[in-house]
Amino acid sequence: MLAPGTNQVFVTLESSTNLLNWSDATNGVYGSPDTARFFRLRQTTVPSQ
Repeated sequence: MLAPGTNQVFVTLESSTNLLNWSDATNGVYGSPDTARFFRLRQTTVPSQ
């Protein structure tokens, strides 16, 4: 949820194979079909200037 008066967020795509350790990800083809991979979007409010 956005803070009052803030209208910009930075969105990061992250991936994990164990739901504990997350790293930044980009779009593309990942691993083999035998490896479970999870994705999440994380948003960070951009500080107002």
